[in-house]
Amino acid sequence: MSFIYKSFLFISFIRHLKTPGLKILLGGKTPNLLLFQELARIGGVRALKMSRLGPVYKGQRIQNFEKSDYTLMRKSLTLFGPKESYMIIGEGQDFHCQSDIYIGQKRYAANINQLRSIVLDLQDQAESLGKQIKRIIVKHVHPSLEIIGKTGVVLHPLTNADIDLKERLELIVGKPVEVQALTPSLIKYSR
Repeated sequence: MSFIYKSFLFISFIRHLKTPGLKILLGGKTPNLLLFQELARIGGVRALKMSRLGPVYKGQRIQNFEKSDYTLMRKSLTLFGPKESYMIIGEGQDFHCQSDIYIGQKRYAANINQLRSIVLDLQDQAESLGKQIKRIIVKHVHPSLEIIGKTGVVLHPLTNADIDLKERLELIVGKPVEVQALTPSLIKYSR
């Protein structure tokens, strides 16, 4: 991929981030999901299925960004290029708390001990307010662009390491954990 094309994609991505309130609905779908479905069709992605919750790719729900997702994506853009960044959200009945945003490396966000420590801090925060966390959400950025390459569409859904981390964290904290991967195409994969 040429430098000019990469620059164009990066500038388009930055412009996209500056308009998080823009939400045009086209037939009940937002432009990002329509773009994903078109990429999948052109690239011959056969693993894309539709469920009542929306599109599913390899067992992962595909969703549009929420407001906090834009903030996390912006913070992942550092002076030295995009990095994997992450945050953890604790949800309970009528209760929501979240960690700070942490910046990782170019291809690595955090290890299981760091995540466990943050989850325990969130649980302490909830208990101090007399609340209880019922579910944990780990959001992190996959900074690679999703493109149509010579061999087809290059997608960046949750990796096996992400799914393994989810399962290990569930065992450690004893609560359901959802892992979400945010991509520069403003698509979120979750499981």
